[in-house]
Amino acid sequence: MVVERIALPAATGSAQRGESSNQPDGVLIATLVTLLFFGTLVQFSASYAAGIRDDLGGLYYLKRQLVAACFGIVALVVGATVDYRTWRRISVPAMAVTLILLLLVVLPIGHTAYGARRWFNLGPIQVQPSEIMKFATRERRSSDSGRNSPRRARS
Repeated sequence: MVVERIALPAATGSAQRGESSNQPDGVLIATLVTLLFFGTLVQFSASYAAGIRDDLGGLYYLKRQLVAACFGIVALVVGATVDYRTWRRISVPAMAVTLILLLLVVLPIGHTAYGARRWFNLGPIQVQPSEIMKFATRERRSSDSGRNSPRRARS
């Protein structure tokens, strides 16, 4: 059996400049910060009047967005620093737990809004199990595709 070598495109970004691959990519971080800034600015612009109308204050939705952005940045840092083999190892148990949560959400435990029961109320936040399942499914599928890659067939 002959295994052909796959020609990979030239490296880009920090790998092309000869920098270590485990260093953060400045262009990627600058893009992230720019998108975060403009997204928050647009959200603030669109929600200021709604916050005043609902007697929540003009900055209510901005504060919620900034808290969510902080959680997202923490999740990004954790996701980038944890070894990929750890994510591979927990992907199946994460899918199993999330499947149980998806089944539990249809029971009276779940929160109903606009006629649909999709969330769990956990104090000030709501958790939607389908979002967790998206993450677990992506991790499992990427793990499976990496395991079955033709590049691993080298001897």
